[in-house]
Amino acid sequence: MRRWSEREIEVLKEYYGRIPTRDLARILSRTVDAVKQKANTLGLRFPEGSVDEELLKKILEVREG
Repeated sequence: MRRWSEREIEVLKEYYGRIPTRDLARILSRTVDAVKQKANTLGLRFPEGSVDEELLKKILEVREG
């Protein structure tokens, strides 16, 4: 199991609950379960209706492009 870097944790804290977990997992090169587990450990929540679609689009463009 790969350890979480400080930068990965920062990204998780900033974006968890703002973009879909599957996309955040892809950005972090982690499994969805790993992202959920780490978020739970950090006490992060994913409020319903909180996904920022415009933010997601921008992040994925940077990541893929």
